This record gives sequence, structure tokens and C-alpha cells, in this order.
Amino acid sequence: MRIAVCYNLTPATLRRGEERDRTADLGVAHEAEAVNEALAGLGHDTDLIVLDHDLHDFVLQLRKYAPQLVFNLCEGFCGNAHREMNVAALFELLNLPFTGSSALCLGLTQDKIKTKMLLSQKGLATPKFLSVSGKGKIVASL
Repeated sequence: MRIAVCYNLTPATLRRGEERDRTADLGVAHEAEAVNEALAGLGHDTDLIVLDHDLHDFVLQLRKYAPQLVFNLCEGFCGNAHREMNVAALFELLNLPFTGSSALCLGLTQDKIKTKMLLSQKGLATPKFLSVSGKGKIVASL
């Protein structure tokens, strides 16, 4: 099987997110290389494709390689961890099967309050919570 192992480069400064997001992303190149080697060792045709600031180039590389599957290790785009869902959406728009969660799932889980509300509404157990604004006003609770 032809598999593209995709990961994003992490810029020196984040546009959105926390410094720990950047720290977590720094090891992804090593992870991608390990995944690539493991898949190749199993007999798959693999290629590492890096998502940097040039989205157009990323799409061109994907189209040129024409993978049957994308092993998605992208955790965001251009230093914005909240754009992780957009990368999954790109794979969906290109009709490329990929590992991991769908764009919708990634988008919903970026909002922890909405996620907890949805889980609760469907009868799934979730710990009680309280969200308070910077002014001390209760925003949401369960």
C-alpha cells in the first residue's frame, strides 16, 4: 500500500495555543520517521510529506505521490494547534483516507465545554465542571 506519513513543522513562535503545544510538536519529526520506517519494514511504499507554511506545496506533494492512505501526524498548522481540524478537513476534501479523527470530531473536541455538554446530553458520564470567565462570572456548568 502507498502511504504518506504527514506531519507539520513547528515554527519558533506560536500563533495560537500554548507553549506546551509547541514542545509536544517538536518530537513529531522523529515520530514520523519511526512510523515511516515501521510501515516500510512491513512492505508498504511510504513517503514523508511535511506540512509547512506553504499549503499549496503540501497539496502538490500529496497529489504527486497519490497515497492510498495518509498516516496523519499533523497537530496543527503554522503554529496554531486549533487548526488541526483544518488539516483533517483538507484530507477529506482531497478524498484521501487518513488515520485519526475526522475534522468534525477534532473541531468539536477543541471546545472542551461543548464536548462535555454533548457527552452529558447523550448520557455518557463526565465529571462535573464549572467554567468561569476572567471577571468571575459563571459561563457554563454541569
